[in-house]
Amino acid sequence: MFASGQFQDALDLCQSTLNQPGDHRDALYLLGRLAQLQNQHKRALQCFRKSIQTGHPEAAPHAYAALSFLKLNEPGAALDRIRAAGEISTSDAQSLGVMGSVMSLMDRHEEACALNRKATEADPDDAALWFNYGTSLLSLGEASHADMAYQTSVKLNPDFLPSHAQLALTGADTHSDETETLETLWSANRDEDAEGARQLAHGIARIHERQGNKYEAMAWLERAKAPARSIAEDRIDAILDSFTAAEALCETLNIRAETDGPGPVFIVGMPRTGTTLTDRILSSHSAVESAGERPEFPFCLAERVEATSPHDVDSRLISGAAETDLVRVGERYLKHVSAIVGTSGVFTDKLPIGKLLAPAMLSALPNSRVICLRRHPADSVLSVYRQFFEFAIGHYHYALSLDWTARYVARFHKLIDTFVNKLPETRFRVVDYEDLAQNTEATTRSLLDFAGLEFEQSCLDFHLNAAPVATASLTEVRKPIYTSSIGRWKSYAELMQPALDILVGAGVMDLSDLD
Repeated sequence: MFASGQFQDALDLCQSTLNQPGDHRDALYLLGRLAQLQNQHKRALQCFRKSIQTGHPEAAPHAYAALSFLKLNEPGAALDRIRAAGEISTSDAQSLGVMGSVMSLMDRHEEACALNRKATEADPDDAALWFNYGTSLLSLGEASHADMAYQTSVKLNPDFLPSHAQLALTGADTHSDETETLETLWSANRDEDAEGARQLAHGIARIHERQGNKYEAMAWLERAKAPARSIAEDRIDAILDSFTAAEALCETLNIRAETDGPGPVFIVGMPRTGTTLTDRILSSHSAVESAGERPEFPFCLAERVEATSPHDVDSRLISGAAETDLVRVGERYLKHVSAIVGTSGVFTDKLPIGKLLAPAMLSALPNSRVICLRRHPADSVLSVYRQFFEFAIGHYHYALSLDWTARYVARFHKLIDTFVNKLPETRFRVVDYEDLAQNTEATTRSLLDFAGLEFEQSCLDFHLNAAPVATASLTEVRKPIYTSSIGRWKSYAELMQPALDILVGAGVMDLSDLD
C-alpha cells in the first residue's frame, strides 16, 4: 500500500497492527515514513526509534531517521544514524539512496557518491537513482562519468526530465544537436511535471546559448519561468523587505571590531558572482577546510526566533536576530558545522543568502569574518536570471523575472553600501568579482590577510584542488580563472530592458554604461 501511494490505507493498517499483539517493527517503521511525508519529523523519529528498539533488523529505519534528524537541524545525530545504517549489510536501493542524499546535503560528496553507486547496483533499473549518482559524480569532477549516469537514467525512463536537463546544462555533446527532441519532450510533459519542465527549459536555453542563439535562449528562459512567476508574484515585495530588515539589524547590533584570531569565514553575495571561486581559493589553504554551502546558521537562528521558517531568510527571521541570544546561536552553529566538517579550526561557509544575516553572523561568532562578493549589477542580473533554482526555495523566486531580479540586485548593492559604512572593516570585506578575475594574486593575498592567514601558492592553484564541489559553478572552479563572462550583459542589453532601466534608476548602474 505504501509503495503504491495508498497512504491512508497504509496508515489504517499500521494503526490496526499496533492494536494487536505481535511484531510491530515494520508498522512502526512505516508510520515513521508516513509522518515524514507530512513533514512531521519529530513524530517520525519517535516511530523510527521504537522500530529500532524493538529489533528492526534492516538499515531503513536508521537511514530515514538520518533524513529527519537533518530536517530538524541535527547533523551530528544524522551522521550517527548513517553510521549505524552502514554497519548493517543492505541491498535496499531506496535506503542506500536516502543515505546518499543525506550525505550530499551535508556536503560529504565522496561518501554520498559511494552510497549512490551502491544504490544503482542494488536497483540498476531506477532512473532517479542514476540521476542522483550522476549528480554525485559531477560534484567530484567526474564529468564524463556523470554524463554516462545521466544517459543511463534517460534510457531507463525517456520522460525523466531532470536527467535530460542536466545533460543539456552540462553541455554533453549528445545533446548539442537534439534541441528539437528536447523541445518536444518539454511540450509533452510541461503540465504533468512542472518543475522538471522548468529545469529542462533552462537546459534548452543553455543549448541555444552555446550555439549563439541568444534570442531563442532568452525566449526559453521566459517559457521556463512564466508559469511559476504567476504563482510567486505575491511574494516579491516580502522578499525585498528582507533588505530593509538587514539594514535595520546592522544599525541595532553592536559588533566588535577586534578578533582573537582566525575563525569561520562566511562567503556571501549574489549567486553566480564568484562565491564558489572565493571558497575554492581560501579552502585550498592548508589551514582551511570548506564546509560547503551550509544552512545551519539560519536554522540555528530560527530555533530561537518564533514563527519563522529557516528555509526562507525573511524579514521576520532577520529582525528576530536583534532580540535573541546570538552567542547561543553561534555556539550551536559551531557544534553542528564541526560535526559535519570534522574540525573546529578555520573553515569557510559559502551561503550566498547569508548576505542578509551578515551582522548576525559577526555578532554571534566574535572571531568570524564575512567576505561579500559583488559583481557589475547588469552581469549579476543576467547570470542569476539564467540560473535554475528549485521553486521550493522561496527566497529565489525573484529570479523568475528579469525585472524582479533587477530590483533585487539594486537592493543588494544598496545594502552592501550600508554594510561597508556600518560594519567593522576588520570583519566585513567586499570583493568585486572583476578584481578577483583580473587581479587574482593581489586579491587573493588581500583575502588571506583579512582572514588572518599566510599566503600559500596553493590558493592560486585552486583549480588543482580535488575536493568536491556541488554548486552551479562546479565546472568553472576546476579550471583556471577566465574573464570572458565579464561584460556579458552587453550582448544581451536589448533583451534586458527594462531591467537595465531599473538598475540605472536605482543609482547602482551608470547611464553611460548603456551607450
